[in-house]
Amino acid sequence: MQNVGGKTIFISGGASGIGRGVARAFARAGADVAIGDRDVAAAEATAAELERLGVKAIAQPLEVTDRASWMAAAEAVEARLGPVSVLHSNAGVGGAPPPTLDDRYIQKIPPADWDWLMKINLDGHFYALQAFLPRFKARPESPAHVILTASMAGLTPQSEYVPGPYVVSKYATVGLAEHMRMELAHTPHIGLSVLCPGIVSTNIGRNSAKNAPGGPRPVTEGNDVLMASGKDPDAIGAWVLKGVREGRHYILPHPEYRDLVARYHADILAAFGESAQPGRDDQVPYPDWMGR
Repeated sequence: MQNVGGKTIFISGGASGIGRGVARAFARAGADVAIGDRDVAAAEATAAELERLGVKAIAQPLEVTDRASWMAAAEAVEARLGPVSVLHSNAGVGGAPPPTLDDRYIQKIPPADWDWLMKINLDGHFYALQAFLPRFKARPESPAHVILTASMAGLTPQSEYVPGPYVVSKYATVGLAEHMRMELAHTPHIGLSVLCPGIVSTNIGRNSAKNAPGGPRPVTEGNDVLMASGKDPDAIGAWVLKGVREGRHYILPHPEYRDLVARYHADILAAFGESAQPGRDDQVPYPDWMGR
């Protein structure tokens, strides 16, 4: 989608962080913007900022863990701004901070913490696609694009200090994006990108601690220093816009991870050897976009 001017983008978690950076980039390019967020006051403030750029912008209350909320949001936004052409399913959390460093291990994570993160980071994407894909498919004459926010944590191994549920949710998001790549090969007017950033200077750590199951928790030690070292969300937003214009499937704003990704995949390739049952080989299901 080369020209986003005059089109409408819906962004979940658009009131702050990466979502706000993407909103600013698309607004500067002439797109109207709907900010979906549970923090309505922050969404309204962001929308007011964007309107000063000369575009239409609205705040839309959204609970990403609630399918009905997504359906209502899609209906409400299109009633106010017209057809949505770009969906950015972006809202996410970093994980509930453990009481102690020793509590970070999978066997000690409370099921409520796991469920909370998965509902936001993974189910939210599922509900977003269910809300907007039928609308995009019903308009074959109108180009559309979907962006799913994942993470470098969905492409490479991470430090053991990165919360395990977060890593799992991001690998799952990349898997969802790969499956959608195959599904959407049959509807070429709909593009799809998966955004995999590294560290970005946002409030994801503080917001996760604030909204954790059972009430607010202390922020993980070192969180603020780590977040301050990250890239500017506005720079990420501009990179996302560039990726959409270029039709990129993977949007990777942190090239410093390239060597790590290469080593990781080299390790996978090195694990292939002789067949467990020679002569009983699979019919390898190459997806249409990959060829043979």
